[in-house]
Amino acid sequence: AGFSVGAPVDHRELVAAALERTAAHPPAVTLVHLMGPDFPTMIGNLAAAFQAGTVTPIRIVATA
Repeated sequence: AGFSVGAPVDHRELVAAALERTAAHPPAVTLVHLMGPDFPTMIGNLAAAFQAGTVTPIRIVATA
């Protein structure tokens, strides 16, 4: 499609720090308010997959 893909940027350390901060000091308004009552299960599954290395946050920038 004519895109040039740059080098992927791994955000693993950024997400790990955010998870630690959120666990220590949960904000007053969270995604729970938007995602509904199953959100704690969803975020628990995400955190477990992240810690196990099953998923990792990568940003890929493509330019035209």
